[in-house]
Amino acid sequence: MESIIALDVGTTAVKAALFSGKRLAMKGLVIREYTLLTPSHGMIEIDPEEYWNNAVSAIRQLMSQTCADYKSITAIVCTTQGETLIPVDKNAN
Repeated sequence: MESIIALDVGTTAVKAALFSGKRLAMKGLVIREYTLLTPSHGMIEIDPEEYWNNAVSAIRQLMSQTCADYKSITAIVCTTQGETLIPVDKNAN
């Protein structure tokens, strides 16, 4: 059965959900929370690796708990909170 993974990269957590492809029925949901860094008043930061590691971990757990086959995934969609900037160097780091 075709499936879709939806990732929501929010302010305090990454949420991963698996939906069936035809009726978009949710088959599973995993939430991975993280801690924000607040170096000064009005400033919030997070290590970009936290986003990546939590997204990967959430997808792996989601696939395991739903017994879904990776080959059934036809799309991955991603949403984020506003005004997020992650600069990268020439090596995509």
